[in-house]
Amino acid sequence: MKSYIKFELKRKLKDPKTWFLMAIIFIISFQMIGEYRADDARRPYRYVCFRDFPELLLDSYSQQDTNVPDDILIDSLHIWMETYDQAQAAYVAENYNEYTRLYSFAELLMSRYSHPREDDPRSEWWDQEIKKVWDEVSGGLAYEEIELYNSTNSSSLYGFLINGQLYHHLHINDIEPIGRYHMDSMTFLYHYFREILPILLVFVVVILVFDSINDQWKSGNLKLILTQPFSRKKYLLSKLTTSILHVLFVLLIPALVISLFLGLSDGFENFKYPVTYLEGGFTSADPLPNYLERDAERMGNYQALGISGYSIIRGDISERLTLMPLYQFLLLALALLVLCTVFYVALNILISSVTKNKIIGFSAAAVISIIGIAVSQRWIVDEKLNLSPFTMNNPVNILNGNYNTTPLLAIIVLVTATAMLILGNIWYFKKKDL
Repeated sequence: MKSYIKFELKRKLKDPKTWFLMAIIFIISFQMIGEYRADDARRPYRYVCFRDFPELLLDSYSQQDTNVPDDILIDSLHIWMETYDQAQAAYVAENYNEYTRLYSFAELLMSRYSHPREDDPRSEWWDQEIKKVWDEVSGGLAYEEIELYNSTNSSSLYGFLINGQLYHHLHINDIEPIGRYHMDSMTFLYHYFREILPILLVFVVVILVFDSINDQWKSGNLKLILTQPFSRKKYLLSKLTTSILHVLFVLLIPALVISLFLGLSDGFENFKYPVTYLEGGFTSADPLPNYLERDAERMGNYQALGISGYSIIRGDISERLTLMPLYQFLLLALALLVLCTVFYVALNILISSVTKNKIIGFSAAAVISIIGIAVSQRWIVDEKLNLSPFTMNNPVNILNGNYNTTPLLAIIVLVTATAMLILGNIWYFKKKDL
């Protein structure tokens, strides 16, 4: 079986289709890089200052009856304003390590202001989240030295808290902040998994796998192969393994080559850049709603935290989102990609087993895949529950909670659907008249 897998893999890698598809992927990837760099030049990262906000609070506090002593309150507001001033000075001086520390502290101060009320069950959790990073960015100020009173009793805004955590992550790892369109060796892989792979995966699988069995069936080689001490089950599993490796080779090698090429100039400096991740996604079956399209229609584009897009839920980013280093995120995305690849390969292997005519096989594989994806699109937006294996081809959106599913659900759906396809194919192929 191993010898046959090696033989088949060598044969497939010599196939002109392999290198033609890889050439297309290179072209599409460089086109995406060019578009992102053009967008980044038009809309680069910029320092955003909210200094006016604490200034306005000084006037409003003078008219409010609070339980906070006036001197502590006023000192806290002045510290807040000075933090913004110092952050701006550090940004202008391009001292990004100090800038990210100060901006993280400013966002934590905003989080203190938008702190949930004491009777809110999130209050203690909110304090703990702020305290996790406070000492490393506060410049020696103790948590208890700052008191900010939310006179409006407005709803708490998690966006400031997670943004403070993001800048804290940048500070401790000495990473320069980047805009949502920044393109380098590591962010390219993130955008490749999110934008190119979901489209190319099905396209590549259909072209490479549609004739994997019916070609040998029609030529008569299949009977010759099966006359050897080689069971039909092992033959199918060999075809499945070879096709999976072949597809992953075509999809991943161009991306890795481009990333390595870009890394020669940037040194992979952003491999720890924080990206959003659905916390508990591998243990929970409760997804977040996907409002990216709605937000884009209303505001011209969806919101982003660093390079990660997110849906606005009840006026803010979801508190279920947390941060993860980019390299860890990409490893998880790769695992989900492999599972989705196995599903699509198993589907196409089954179709190739059933149809002797290659044209019919190709047409059937393409039509089934296209219809499956088209019908399933309704489940990836708004507040629906997405359980379609045809939509599990975007590992980035699944991991950061933008696909109406969770990583756990995606794994269950893909493993179940793939197992049914493989077992059904083995049962059918054993009874098949060759």
